[in-house]
Parts: sequence; structure tokens; C-alpha cells
Amino acid sequence: MPHFFLMDEDQLSVEDAALQRSRLHISSVKILLDHGKFIHAIATAYDAIENAMKWYTLTQYKLEIENLPSEPLEIFEIIKDREDYDQFDFEGLQKLMLESIDADEEPELTVEQFWQDMTSFLEFLEVMPFDLEVNPEDDPRTRGVLGI
Repeated sequence: MPHFFLMDEDQLSVEDAALQRSRLHISSVKILLDHGKFIHAIATAYDAIENAMKWYTLTQYKLEIENLPSEPLEIFEIIKDREDYDQFDFEGLQKLMLESIDADEEPELTVEQFWQDMTSFLEFLEVMPFDLEVNPEDDPRTRGVLGI
């Protein structure tokens, strides 16, 4: 994944690591979409959103890491219930990710709508907008992982 070479999770708090990982993955999703690598973009978007939700629940609700559900869908349900938020289909993204992993070819994807849905939810979670000090596309090892 794109964060492997660009951050050291052991040097960060759980919250900061989740936020940084999410933001690096968001940048990578855009790169992957631009290169037509939809299977990888979907999986990377899922990871970005999972980490954004983890960061949000840990910082906004002051949950301790040991009280955070291990299943991303359960974390989404916490946010959805507490915020009365129903504008993002996390279950649909999860299904799309699982289906695309098993696919033999790139799935049909409306790139603009996928990006808009994802970024709207990430803005709601206050993970976007952001500026990164590093760009995944600039690191040759990360480019290899992304296949670009």
C-alpha cells in the first residue's frame, strides 16, 4: 500500500497514524483512478475511508482504541447513528471492493461519481481537504506498489 514507504506508523499515535494513512491513500486513489486502475483504486479508497472513520471516532467521540469495533461497518454505524448521517453508502463500497477483488478485469466505474461520493464523506469526516508533505507519486517504491 502507498503508506508503506512514506510514513512510520510506530512513530505516530494511533489517531495520527490513521489520519496520515487515510490521506496518503486518498492521494493514491486519485492517482490510481487517473491511471485506470479501478480495482486498486477501490481497495485503496476503502482503506482510506476505514482509517478516516477510525481517526474520526477516536478523536471526535474520544473512544479508546480498545473500545473501537474491529469491523469497519460497525464503525460506520457508530458515525451514522451519532451524526444522523446517511449520505454515504459504505456497505455499497464494501460490496464493490469485495466484488472487484475477485474480478478478472477492471470493473465498470463512473470515476467522477465515485470520487465525489468518497470525497464528500471524507470532507464530512474532516479528513479533507489537506496538504501532504509527501506525494505518493514522487516515491519510486510507492510507484512500484501502485503499478504506475
